[in-house]
Amino acid sequence: MKSIHCNNLICFFDKYNGASIYAAINLKPKNIIFISDDEEAILDDFENIKEHLLSKLPLVTVENRILNNVSYKELSDLIISYSKKDTVINLSRGSRLLNLLAFKICEEKGYIAVFSNMDNEVILDLTSKEPTPIEFPLQEMNVEDLIASAGGKILNDNTKFYNDKKINDMMIYIMSNYKMWLNLKYILRNNLYIQYSEFYPLSVTMNTRIIDNFSEYMPFFKKCQELGILKLSKGKHNSLMLEFANHDYKSFLFKAGTWLEIIVYKAVKSINSMEDVRAGVVFLWDSDKEKLKNEADVLATANSQLIYISCKDTQNYDEIALNELEVYAEKIGGEDAIKILVATGPPSKNTTLLRAEEMGIKIIIFHGNQQLLRDSLKAIIN
Repeated sequence: MKSIHCNNLICFFDKYNGASIYAAINLKPKNIIFISDDEEAILDDFENIKEHLLSKLPLVTVENRILNNVSYKELSDLIISYSKKDTVINLSRGSRLLNLLAFKICEEKGYIAVFSNMDNEVILDLTSKEPTPIEFPLQEMNVEDLIASAGGKILNDNTKFYNDKKINDMMIYIMSNYKMWLNLKYILRNNLYIQYSEFYPLSVTMNTRIIDNFSEYMPFFKKCQELGILKLSKGKHNSLMLEFANHDYKSFLFKAGTWLEIIVYKAVKSINSMEDVRAGVVFLWDSDKEKLKNEADVLATANSQLIYISCKDTQNYDEIALNELEVYAEKIGGEDAIKILVATGPPSKNTTLLRAEEMGIKIIIFHGNQQLLRDSLKAIIN
């Protein structure tokens, strides 16, 4: 292990900057300089990345430099404007040309060149005869770090709600009565049986008269009432009135797939190697001068690697769903992101499974066995 002193960290800006953020939060420089030969690209994402780095390293300064012409002289002039005794050049990202020129400058001028390897959680000194690991107190990348590396930011997530004791108790009840739940969840999605109130958004009316064997489902609603999730009352024509304690509890019952997200979140969280696990993550990034908002069902990190999981409470998923999963997983976590789709049934088209295999997406079919789900996830992740 080699120890180095880093006041200035020079990185090359890229579409994905995870390795640069990893180097920054572990080497803890006073100044971080991003160099780019693409002014438009750096303008799109730089401010979000800068904001994130300042939240992690409050005393750091973060700046960007644009190379109008990629040449040895222009890059050399920029690098030598920083003291070589405490400046480190990170060659993990950026174009091949910039990296080759920078490495040559480091050799000739005596600067330290490093390679930040997130997969192996190591930063290598490239200017030694043999690549030598640099000694530093390890700080792994979390979900927020990885989203920031793609120029995005988290707006909100449901992680805290999914840890709610009432929700946990209700999920235990659901999984203990899984066959009943498979029937009830389709009733809850069907507007033939459900009536929402425009004036009382927390109130829902169930037309119990036209629901076959409704008495079989009453213990479920009584359990919800016992836990304080909702209150029950009789409405007109023997209908059942549900008055929810808040919007989150209402979404828990009526938003398709929420229950599956919770099950998957709990399974991932129970795996010992997980560092950070988030669920129902809504994130924002800039794309072609427009702000795009996306939602990921379950995101996790293990050894600074992203695990991106899409949950589908249906058999109706196809290549469109796979493409969306692949695009967002690789944008946030790079090419090494682990991509998983958990569904409650096999896809209706056989070609979907073949396409998933080609894309490196693992598909898990959940039939109600939580231990089998956990074991399947663990086998993929580890």
